[in-house]
Amino acid sequence: MNWEAVGAIAELVGAAAVVLTLIYLSIQLRQNTAQVTHSAMATEMAAYQDMIGRISDINALRIANPELTDLILRGQKDPEALTENESSRYFTWVVTLLRHGDMAYFLYERKIIDYERVTSSMGPLIGTFRTKGFLHIWGALKETGLFTSEYVKFIETLRQQGDA
Repeated sequence: MNWEAVGAIAELVGAAAVVLTLIYLSIQLRQNTAQVTHSAMATEMAAYQDMIGRISDINALRIANPELTDLILRGQKDPEALTENESSRYFTWVVTLLRHGDMAYFLYERKIIDYERVTSSMGPLIGTFRTKGFLHIWGALKETGLFTSEYVKFIETLRQQGDA
């Protein structure tokens, strides 16, 4: 047998093996990309569902507790008129809303939710922006480092849009 022919056949087999390997790797890469995409979507959906669940919990708390709703309404109008205990409870309520907003903003920063969803999910917070009680607490909190500077800027932007 001719060694040149054997060499040519070996090169042809080697080239075919390289082509088949590239095809296989291409298929594996596509499947892996699809799997990663689906996994990311599932994680995003779980995070969004958790956030919506927290909104429902906030609403349910107010519905189930008329005394809390009364306290919130009084705190929004005139926080100085609250007792020390009421003031503490109202402060905690506002911080809870701000923390909810912080989580929504975190999901927005990570591009898990879009701008429309972050602002709609922050509805309970946005509705309080103009109240005397919120402004009193926000003024004391925004410079403390309790929230990221980017979140503080975001809240300030939303407040200014509400004033327009």
